[in-house]
This record gives sequence, structure tokens and C-alpha cells, in this order.
Amino acid sequence: MLALTQLLASDGRVVTDGGGKVAAALNTIDGVDRAARFLVGAARKGWRDDRIRALYKVRNPEKLRHLNG
Repeated sequence: MLALTQLLASDGRVVTDGGGKVAAALNTIDGVDRAARFLVGAARKGWRDDRIRALYKVRNPEKLRHLNG
């Protein structure tokens, strides 16, 4: 997990969206340690076949405005 935490920003967030069809976190996961633990745990639970297949980075501030605060 150390290698994963070194890849994540200290103020990083994980936001999941299962679309009501698959399991997903109910809340935003803030911080490097919590984000790394979540990603490792999700892989272990088989959410993504024991491997993370994709990470989507959204940087458009208009799409992220609702996450502030």
C-alpha cells in the first residue's frame, strides 16, 4: 500500500459511482490514507477483478464545483 500512497496526492479524493447497479462508496473518500485503503479494499473484494482497471481524473472545475465544502 505504501507504493499506492506515494502515487496519490495528500489531498486526493476518491468518488465512486455505481449508478445504482453495482456496489460503490456512499460518500467521497478524502485523504491519501483513506483513499489508498479504499482502493486496496475494493480490489480485494473483487469490485474490479482484484485489479484496478481504470482511474478517471476529472479536472474541469465546473464538474467539481458541487464537491467543494
